[in-house]
Amino acid sequence: LQLVRDCDAVVHVAAIPRPTGRAGGEVFKTNVATAYNVVEAAAMAGAARFVYASSFSVFGYPFFEKAVRPPYLPVDMNHPVGAQDPYGLSKWLGEEIVDAAVRRGAFSAVSIRMPWIQTPASFFAGVGPRRATADSARDLWAYLD
Repeated sequence: LQLVRDCDAVVHVAAIPRPTGRAGGEVFKTNVATAYNVVEAAAMAGAARFVYASSFSVFGYPFFEKAVRPPYLPVDMNHPVGAQDPYGLSKWLGEEIVDAAVRRGAFSAVSIRMPWIQTPASFFAGVGPRRATADSARDLWAYLD
């Protein structure tokens, strides 16, 4: 609570960033609990605004087990939630936690469904080699640098 005391706005960007390399339960539990705790701290501290870093993964990309086809293109905020994996589910539930706080009048908020976040170094190591492969279709060729 001390970290958000006297803040006008809180931006929550902390999370385990992908479901790979960790147990699914750890990813899910950590991300959902962290979102809940940060939202509640912001509400108790009286923050007027809240920004939640959600993920493109709430649509089901790129960590699906059963292939997901977008119902239409371009993908927009009206697309149905289609998360199948612990990470995507955790980000979707984070949005729901934020929405619940808004419904009870805690603050105004926005959840931003960001695609794959890249630094210059990770882009050249990870995105560049994948751009022309079938595997890159799993994330609809979306990334943010």
